[in-house]
Order: sequence, then C-alpha cells, then structure tokens
Amino acid sequence: MKLARKLLEIRILSECVCDGCHKKNLEVNQKILFLIDEYEVCSPSVLISKIGLKKSNLALCCKGLIEQGKIEKFSSSNDKRQVFYKLTQKGKKEVEKIVSNIDQMFREAEVGKNELRNFTKVCELLNKKV
Repeated sequence: MKLARKLLEIRILSECVCDGCHKKNLEVNQKILFLIDEYEVCSPSVLISKIGLKKSNLALCCKGLIEQGKIEKFSSSNDKRQVFYKLTQKGKKEVEKIVSNIDQMFREAEVGKNELRNFTKVCELLNKKV
C-alpha cells in the first residue's frame, strides 16, 4: 500500500507543479481526502499549497465533504480563528478503497522495492517545490 500512497502523492503534487491542476483524473475531493489522511490533521493552507486550489474553492469542497460525513472541521484550541480538518471513519474508508485499488494494480504489474524508493525520492523532491 505504500507504493499506492506514493503514487497518489506524486500525482497530486506533479499536477500542481506541472500543469496547475487542470486535469481531472483524480477528483479534487479525493485529493483532499488523501492529503488529510497523510497529515492526519490538515490546515486549509496546506491543502491549498499541495493541490493548488483557491481558498474559496477549497472551502466549497470541504463543506461538501463535511455534509457527506467524510471530514470534520474544528478550530485550534490556541486560536479559534485557525481551522483544521480531519477524516471521519467514512472518509478513511474511502481513502483506503482508492489506495487499495491502486495497490492491486501495482501488485499485478509486479512493481518492486526499487520503484517504491524512486517514487519516495520524487515525492520528497516535489514536496520541497510546493
């Protein structure tokens, strides 16, 4: 499953860096869910920088995900103006389904540990750029 997670991360980050997120192969909501899952608790500014959305568009997407019961929104205990998101059980199940499907595809293609290391290096590089 690590390879599938790295592939999702590369896809999200490479879209943001290379083409400004104009392609819709992964839905924005799936990207949001994946990134919140990766960080466990995620601020809007992190999501904006990683996905490349405008603040208003992110707010609309997150509102929809909250209404669907996939994420929760909460305020910081230190500063009530600071907002964070975390996944609900329903959101976690959706992310695991996406990751599992991609993982199965790579197992069938017999991708090995060397490829996983390479994907990890690419993710590290892209994260430094975003």
